[in-house]
Amino acid sequence: MNRPATLGMALLLALLLSACGWQLRGVGGGAAGLDGTAVYVAGSPARALQDAVDEGLSVSGARQVDSAEAADLVLRIVGDARERRTLTVDRDIRAREYELRYRLTFELDNADGEHLLARSQVNAVRGFRADRDDPVGTEGREEELLIDLRRDAVRLMLLQVAAHRDAEPITDDNAAAAD
Repeated sequence: MNRPATLGMALLLALLLSACGWQLRGVGGGAAGLDGTAVYVAGSPARALQDAVDEGLSVSGARQVDSAEAADLVLRIVGDARERRTLTVDRDIRAREYELRYRLTFELDNADGEHLLARSQVNAVRGFRADRDDPVGTEGREEELLIDLRRDAVRLMLLQVAAHRDAEPITDDNAAAAD
């Protein structure tokens, strides 16, 4: 194939990929629907989580405010947790593969302090191989994976926030109907 035909084919593929909505993971935040929404983040998440939330809100188009009174939505970060478990071991009973799980717990209120979303959790999970000859490299991969999992959990949380942004507040009546 000649060079202009190859370039034309590459442009056509790029156009088809962008037309179908495909994008690289982490690009665009995936939290459409928060454009211009004033969000106050309550709670005291750790610095790394706060940075991920700030980035996710910025990418989604939300406007972060400094007080609940100035907010359309109050996103309360209740907590986060990570867990690692061994998936497989080698013949020397050393861990060969791990599963890393990151859990994020949150609530969502409207400007009047009414619950739009009761306490909820999102989970992000991935597996990785341990290199028995390079334990430092394995720890480094685990930390990189944790950053990705945290970012994925924040993206999933913001999707739920966007989905419940205009929801009716939770009352005893509609909570009982949902059960």
